[in-house]
Amino acid sequence: MNISRYLILLTIGIWISWIDLRTRRIPNSLLLAMLGLSTALYIFDIHVMPKALMAALIFAVILLPLTLIRMRSLGAGDSKLILVLAMLLGSGDRTVSALIFASCFALIQIALIYLRSRHWPKSIPFAPALIFGALLSV
Repeated sequence: MNISRYLILLTIGIWISWIDLRTRRIPNSLLLAMLGLSTALYIFDIHVMPKALMAALIFAVILLPLTLIRMRSLGAGDSKLILVLAMLLGSGDRTVSALIFASCFALIQIALIYLRSRHWPKSIPFAPALIFGALLSV
């Protein structure tokens, strides 16, 4: 099961990261493909699906106000990616660890941008950090 998660993250996740780095957008079509593959994993492990749905629901309740109120702090694509990753990872504790790893990688990314340009970035592409954090938490 974990090999399948790695394959999904390494294929679609890297593709999403590449697009986010280049355009600062996350295509809904790739998010839907990742969600479909994530849901298909639970055909063979049906007892884990309620935990994954609950984790996605909890993160949706937390992220929806953040996305609506502060559009600059967290983009809608990043919020949707976190929800898809919650379904893919299958539990809230893996999703929380992925977000912790992603935050650490985002801080490193901000520091590298600052060291290179001597200016604080106004925004960063967050999908690469999210995907890398998810890869570490699987």
